[in-house]
Amino acid sequence: MGFCLRHHVRLINPAFRIHENEFKLSTGNKELDSLVSPQRSILNSYELSNLILKLCRKLKINNSFFSVKSLAEGESYGLDTDISLTHSKYNFISGWLYRGEENMAKHKNAIRAMFSLSASNQEQLDEYVEKNLSSSALNVGVHIRQGDYETFEGGKYFFELTEYRDYMKRVKDFYSENEVHFLVCSNADIDASIFEGLNVSIGKGKAVVDMYALSACDLVIGPPSTFTMWGNFMTGVRLIQLLKSEKASFEAKLAEIGISS
Repeated sequence: MGFCLRHHVRLINPAFRIHENEFKLSTGNKELDSLVSPQRSILNSYELSNLILKLCRKLKINNSFFSVKSLAEGESYGLDTDISLTHSKYNFISGWLYRGEENMAKHKNAIRAMFSLSASNQEQLDEYVEKNLSSSALNVGVHIRQGDYETFEGGKYFFELTEYRDYMKRVKDFYSENEVHFLVCSNADIDASIFEGLNVSIGKGKAVVDMYALSACDLVIGPPSTFTMWGNFMTGVRLIQLLKSEKASFEAKLAEIGISS
């Protein structure tokens, strides 16, 4: 999105169509929205776009009308320095590690506006926050990632529930002069009894509402995940990513961010 806004290139993302109704997807600026807001187009068909991409790649078509860019697993592409994607009228792109920090920073306000929640989701979030966050305590969001993280990257980011509980107790002890309330969100069913002695609410919203509720906290802790990194981008909520190798330095990180209620 940052690349397209910078170079005035229209963006069509067929793979995102299943999520369109979750967000506002409008900046309020007609010129910007003409580039990155979802628009009805034959190319909005994921199946058709994917077929064209595969055919162009197989036939090695690369001209001023059609071109294809595919990244292999682990391959990265710098959108801040390479503008070759503007050379053809239609560029069919696949892969993951397209990165453009400069472009994203320059247009972050427009991107944030695009990803404001839809009216129905915002209503759910408002009710959720009123019910689950404290108006007087320090609210600490805890993202518990189970399921796929048990095997992802050899389990390097997987923590047992007891380990999350221990981190939460360390947070409570560090902010011992304050009341601390925890909002726990997870992709697994969590039994709140494991957090006995802690002031805990278990988030039970759908994924996107949980994600934005975490970003409404004063601090979020959890394993490295775009789920919490997104909240940090959207609201600037302070985020501590939990790493097994940095377990001993957790209090130092709490001191570094300097939060008080």
